[in-house]
Amino acid sequence: MDQSLSTETTLAASITRPHRQSPRRRVVVRSSRQGGFGGGEGGGDVVNESMIVLRKRIQQMRIKEKIQDPVPVEWTEMEKNYVEEGYYNSDVFRGIPLLQIFLLNSRPFFVFGLLILLLLSLFTSFISVCSFCFQLCKFIFFR
Repeated sequence: MDQSLSTETTLAASITRPHRQSPRRRVVVRSSRQGGFGGGEGGGDVVNESMIVLRKRIQQMRIKEKIQDPVPVEWTEMEKNYVEEGYYNSDVFRGIPLLQIFLLNSRPFFVFGLLILLLLSLFTSFISVCSFCFQLCKFIFFR
């Protein structure tokens, strides 16, 4: 091989054990610029072309998402601008990792306590809505 294309490094490592000594071993590491990850020539060009195609597809999908999700007309201008300009998604994608970091840095029983509190509040809300609907039906049908 050509001297500029390959590099030969010799590493001598000794492995010692507490009860007996082992002989030194010689390790040879070789690397070259040819025959890299692609297994031959021209592998990098295919990856670059694929990345361009992938970026175009991602851009097309983003455009389709904006067309398919129109903002409701009853929203205020502030809400429309907030969602259309992408601030909503960026805020959500920044907030979720912060919540995850907070929960991972907290004690497990504190997180379980928050989860139980959330579930109890949802259950209580559900019961109160059902009670209201029951009383409304009772009022309508049994005057």
